[in-house]
Amino acid sequence: MVKLLRIDMLKKSFKFEELKSDYSKLGGRALIGKLMLDEVDPTCNPLGPQNKIIFANGLLVRSSFPCSGRLSVGGKSPLTGGIKESNVGGLAATRMSQLGLRGIVLEDIPEEEELYTLVISKKKVEFIKTPELKGKLNYETVTKLMEKWGKKIATISIGPAGEMRLAAASVAASDLFGRPARHAGRGGMGAILGSKKVKALVLLRPTEFEQEPMRDPAEFKKVTTELNKILIPKKRGLTIYGTAGMVGAANEWGGLPTKNFRYGSFDLVEEISAERLYEIITSRNGKPTEACSPGCVIRCSNMYADKDGNYLTSGFEYETIALNGSNLLIGDLDILARIDRTCDEIGLDTIEMGNAMAIAMEAGLLRWGDGEAVLSLLQEVAKGTIKGKLIASGATTVGKVLGVTRVPQCKGQGFPAYDPRVFKAMGVTFSTSPMGADHTSGPAIAGRRGWVREKDYGELTDSEGKIELAREIQMMVSICDSFGFCFFVGPDRWILDYVIEAINAKFDWNFDSEKLAAYGKNVLLNEHEFNARAGIPQKFKLPSFFYEEELPPTNKKFDLTPEQLKDVVNFFKT
Repeated sequence: MVKLLRIDMLKKSFKFEELKSDYSKLGGRALIGKLMLDEVDPTCNPLGPQNKIIFANGLLVRSSFPCSGRLSVGGKSPLTGGIKESNVGGLAATRMSQLGLRGIVLEDIPEEEELYTLVISKKKVEFIKTPELKGKLNYETVTKLMEKWGKKIATISIGPAGEMRLAAASVAASDLFGRPARHAGRGGMGAILGSKKVKALVLLRPTEFEQEPMRDPAEFKKVTTELNKILIPKKRGLTIYGTAGMVGAANEWGGLPTKNFRYGSFDLVEEISAERLYEIITSRNGKPTEACSPGCVIRCSNMYADKDGNYLTSGFEYETIALNGSNLLIGDLDILARIDRTCDEIGLDTIEMGNAMAIAMEAGLLRWGDGEAVLSLLQEVAKGTIKGKLIASGATTVGKVLGVTRVPQCKGQGFPAYDPRVFKAMGVTFSTSPMGADHTSGPAIAGRRGWVREKDYGELTDSEGKIELAREIQMMVSICDSFGFCFFVGPDRWILDYVIEAINAKFDWNFDSEKLAAYGKNVLLNEHEFNARAGIPQKFKLPSFFYEEELPPTNKKFDLTPEQLKDVVNFFKT
């Protein structure tokens, strides 16, 4: 029987409890949303004692279902003021399953000024005071933890940004090689963990693994073997080039964020392209393909070495490259890899930082294209200077303080690397998702379709069909996030047919497409309800310049009205 582990940071107590009956079918994002709605005052201070930070694995974790090792991290966001779930690869979700855990809930705040590491095993939690880790970067932190508890541990940690409770702080999860290179970046989850005065969670490897439920192992294996045979060749391009393949595609479509979303193409795009990235990685004995978590068959991650062949960073992805590259007019992958590593060390969301740095450039604090200045400002975060704390508070706050009105954000969260004037359905999701501007809530790239197989959702840049596409992809992604598999497997209807077969082989639930759709809608309704109780208005609108300015070279504008966008949330109620 999988359990929930509750940890009270005020009392230094813990309790393993069986999941309530109405939680028994919930995992990942679905479990976080239900716990938040039932237990957290939506009007609370995100950094106060009433907020919780929740770690939850998915319902297909530690199985042969492809890429099902994702960990969801959630709470009330200090960046948006609403509910947030951010998910990440690494070893933690699998290790939690081995310990018999579906979720870990951290509650309340210690009175004393101490920094804790929580060491978790099957039967207990140790509250270890670790003042020696104060202010340490993520890589050094994990190295020290492994020196003390062994290299087989899985870790969850924060850098200095999280300790300082800054709104763009991320949560790092150690990868399959023990590196804190996988990050739940969005929404400031690292700030919540820092508010609990927790530097790290150490998940010990048990001598005997707890078993996940499995009704019909033979049928489950048959379903997942068939799916993997289809998926691996189908995703070969993603395996070879990773998410960086989107750099050239977005540029060709005219939707690559350039100079704070002024343009849709970048003159130096070839210097930051997937092909250039592959060339550099392979010439320096890096790894162009790596799995981000156990069971990952797509292997879209990578390992990037510096000019001397030494490890520099991994998980070097499109969002980081575009928002800190073309968006800042930086056309040098070595600089961008250093930015990625620096953000991982300090514990910062690279998406939010790409937006915040663009705002700083708008204000004249930095020069456009000056990568060394970006790195210098990131170091100010680690030092805890006022300037550093400002930039790590996110793009919206930077805009307010520096008097810049051109801020690409929704609900206070900076835009991912898709200009909504071209990626129309992405724009719908940015403005309607309970998470704010979040591409993972509804990744409507070219070729992606909705729930209805025979429906024509229109071309990428056309507005026709995009309300339907966005709301259906949001529903499908909520299913991916709750069952714990990467959406690169696909928020696609044909994939979800396999999900239904896998669910029915693993559990005695008798799911069908109607029940699965209702499951996804309910996840979103819980999140929207939390935000409504928090007093967050449903504006359903992007920043004004997306409506007013034509985007070169396509000269497109975003032209879907707030009235049309309301239909997205109404759909979840049906």
